[in-house]
Amino acid sequence: MVCMVPSSHNTIIVRPIFTPSIKQKPNIMKYQMDPDIYRQIEEVIQSDDSPVGIDAKKTHIIILHKLDEIDKRLREIERSLKT
Repeated sequence: MVCMVPSSHNTIIVRPIFTPSIKQKPNIMKYQMDPDIYRQIEEVIQSDDSPVGIDAKKTHIIILHKLDEIDKRLREIERSLKT
């Protein structure tokens, strides 16, 4: 399980939620994002009523919708490769 943490320069850092042992370094992946897109997404999912600052339901709906779009595109690519 991971946690996405905003950092400077509109970069999202993905970190493991568990605390790694001393011998293990955390797996950190950085995703660069256009600042305008970052702000648009931030405005959509922001919630003053949430203790974490985002609307979890809205955020999950957006993620699931995007995953569905990716799945459909992948199926089309796979179908075209079979023919």
